[in-house]
Amino acid sequence: MNNNAKILKADRLKAEKEIKSMVTIMGNDALNHFESSFRNQGFTNETLVSWKARKRTERSRYGNRGILTGTGRLRRSLKRNKIGQYAIRISSNVVYANVHNEGLTAGRGNGFTMPKRQFVGYSAKLNRSLINKFNMKIHSIF
Repeated sequence: MNNNAKILKADRLKAEKEIKSMVTIMGNDALNHFESSFRNQGFTNETLVSWKARKRTERSRYGNRGILTGTGRLRRSLKRNKIGQYAIRISSNVVYANVHNEGLTAGRGNGFTMPKRQFVGYSAKLNRSLINKFNMKIHSIF
């Protein structure tokens, strides 16, 4: 193997290692972005879209708390799941997560329709941030 081939191979291995580490960093950034929905009481795509207020205004057993923040179980359930070498999915194992995120029907019988209080999903602001961070890393490698 000549010297140029060795340099090219070393650069390729370095790039692969850096990209794999960026997947983890970007997954952490995404998780932090989605967790911030609970602090902000709304979801940020381009701008913050605040959640609809609860109809009941009396104090709950959690005191004067924000929406979806009583026990913190839903926020804490958000996890990063690695999919292959180059992808991460943010998911929740809480059965009612999708009902809140999508605004679906909940309850027994006919139940009621929960207002949509999105906390995860596509975010243009997050995507721009991740793309910028990735581009900066790629430029620093080469």
